[in-house]
Amino acid sequence: MFKIINSNCIENGPKLALRYKNATPFPHIRLGSFLEKNIAQKAFKEFPMYSNPIWNHHKHFNCQKLSANKKEHFPKTIRSIVDELNSNRFASWLSKLVGIPDLRPDPSLMGGGLHQITRGGYLNMHADFTYHHHNEKLKRRVNLLLYLNKEWKQDWGGQIEFWDEGMKECITKYPPLGNNAVIFSTSKTSWHGHPAPLSCPQGHTRNSIALYYYTEEKRPTQRMGVTTFRHLHEDGLLKKLFISLDQKVLYLYSRSKQIFGLSNDDWVTKFLNKIEKLFSIFKKKE
Repeated sequence: MFKIINSNCIENGPKLALRYKNATPFPHIRLGSFLEKNIAQKAFKEFPMYSNPIWNHHKHFNCQKLSANKKEHFPKTIRSIVDELNSNRFASWLSKLVGIPDLRPDPSLMGGGLHQITRGGYLNMHADFTYHHHNEKLKRRVNLLLYLNKEWKQDWGGQIEFWDEGMKECITKYPPLGNNAVIFSTSKTSWHGHPAPLSCPQGHTRNSIALYYYTEEKRPTQRMGVTTFRHLHEDGLLKKLFISLDQKVLYLYSRSKQIFGLSNDDWVTKFLNKIEKLFSIFKKKE
């Protein structure tokens, strides 16, 4: 049925569905050896380096990462992986795994595609936007993150953390091991991220493919049009302030993007970067 996905994942669907349903703090599962071995090895080699011009740079207080979502710029093997995971047959299999009927992939890869984080990069704790910016009837339901790191050591950090609904403690976390897929249900309280900056050596990066799946809703509810970031309890007052300020700018930009059809993220990234530099100045004075 599938040419690039490990048949063990597909054939064990019913058992995996039970694991997914019973996972905490929200339904999720990690699948090792997700791709056929030869496909994974090709993807490791092909993944674009951070110097490649395809990358968009997101550098602001809540996030320091690179992204690329124009599929025509993806290397051949990675493009074939994205096509498979965005196929209707995979969406049908995924629906059975997560217990959500009629999941729909997003060919536009809005917010998804290829993600890369370099040394010192991070992604603060957050809950994702819950509806598609270009179709408010499409409710985001499931994330699939596929890690494509040929090598990863535990002390490099970069684990994806899943926190409880009240953001009081981390319930579980997974390292970004190569050819591991993490699939989880998204909601306004599915808090996840990796807030500690990466400590991998220079030249190593945290590489992944991010794909999101939706259902069509007649009357959308619990809508969040922008990713919602949250501080940790141990964060200082100043850091909490800048996380909040960064969040407000992101919200205003998201609304402008919807209203005016904006597609270029450069100006907002530069503005948020100025906020981050301002925070750094105040932090040094503390």
